[in-house]
Amino acid sequence: MRRSKTFVYGMAAVVAVSTVVPQAVLASPSIESVQQQKDDTSAKLSELQSQISALEQKKSEVTGQIDSLGGQLVTQIAEIQDTSNQIDAKNQELDQIAAQLTEAQNQKETEYKAMKKRIRYIYENGGNAGWAEIFLNNGDVSKILTQAEYTEKMYDYDRQCLTEYAQTVQTITDLQTQQEQEKQNLEYLKQDQEDDKAQLETLLEQAKATSADYDAQLADSNAKATEYEQLISEQNAKINELVAAQQAAEQAAQQQAAQQAAAQSSSSKKSSGSSANTANSSNGNSGSSSSTKSSGSTKSSAGSTNSSTGSTNSSTGSTKSSTNSSKSSTNTSKSSGSSGSSSGSSKGSASGSAVVSYAEQFIGNPYVWGGTSLTNGCDCSGFVMQVYAHFGYSLPHSSGALASVGKAVGSLSEAQPGDILCYSGHVGIYVGGGQMVNASNSKPYPAGGIKYSSATYRSIVAIRRLV
Repeated sequence: MRRSKTFVYGMAAVVAVSTVVPQAVLASPSIESVQQQKDDTSAKLSELQSQISALEQKKSEVTGQIDSLGGQLVTQIAEIQDTSNQIDAKNQELDQIAAQLTEAQNQKETEYKAMKKRIRYIYENGGNAGWAEIFLNNGDVSKILTQAEYTEKMYDYDRQCLTEYAQTVQTITDLQTQQEQEKQNLEYLKQDQEDDKAQLETLLEQAKATSADYDAQLADSNAKATEYEQLISEQNAKINELVAAQQAAEQAAQQQAAQQAAAQSSSSKKSSGSSANTANSSNGNSGSSSSTKSSGSTKSSAGSTNSSTGSTNSSTGSTKSSTNSSKSSTNTSKSSGSSGSSSGSSKGSASGSAVVSYAEQFIGNPYVWGGTSLTNGCDCSGFVMQVYAHFGYSLPHSSGALASVGKAVGSLSEAQPGDILCYSGHVGIYVGGGQMVNASNSKPYPAGGIKYSSATYRSIVAIRRLV
């Protein structure tokens, strides 16, 4: 009967412990929920960091473009100023030539008037009746011959003077025509340079606008990343708080179970009566057993707590691993993208003379800035790109990028038909004989459009050969 009571009291203590502990363990789903939220936030932060890295890469590329375009623009402005100075110098030369021409023409008129006076005098005092009168009055044939010889020399002198002055006037006129043609070529060159400058300014403004947009996106993304980091910090604190609360609840439950077991053991001792020694011994053993069981339960509960904490740490480590894996994937993707991008030209098949013959078919067609149509309009780089595309070559639509395609040619003396002549902001196709075919400014042909131009109309930056 006593054993039955003791067993009942022991079972009551176990039931008490089993009814209290699960209530404390009910906090675990909350920890798991917060941990899941933290995992989601970490994944979003990892994705956002990948986006930030991509934006920073794009911003770096645009910054490089801005620097390059700025340098090209400075060079273009300097070339425009140099061309303007050449035009001013040419105007001064033309003014001097015009003055020389006026002086020569005036001198010619003066000599012509003097010659007419001399001829009139000779005919009035010499030839025909005049000569006969001199002969009859003087009867001196030698004097007549001397006078005639003098007159002939005067004729020759006047004729020579007129011829020389006429040649001088013609020489000055030809020089004036040449200088005016050179001035016109310089004005065409300046217009080309102004067009290139406007194109560079447009590209530079677009690059700056793109850079500003990247700055705004980066600022927004970095702000969001900061919010995610703060949220993760708060979620970690919440997890630690919940774990601490769970541990405290489990310890309280264990203490309560131990107190109930001790109270039941004391009640059993009082009701044992005359068999107190036996009951005390039995209750002591029972209490010891209960204490042992309670201690075991406490250790089990603590182990459960440690297991929960370990699970949390494992989940956190998994999140970090996922984040690192995402970053590694991003870096791999960047590396792959970097190695995949390249500039240059794909291989085709053609001869230089074939390229020139094909390009010459479009002479007279219009120039259109940014255009790529050989018939309806194209710019200088679009013209070169489309001509070579006909022969299977893929070239960039950029005069600057074309300076690095194919292989380099040392100088114009080594150039062959079909070579690409590269200038600052301009390109053309060499046809030989110091000439090139190119898409010039937007003026009507022959001043603009697709036409022949001198290969030395300005300094050559590079000569590239593809065929």
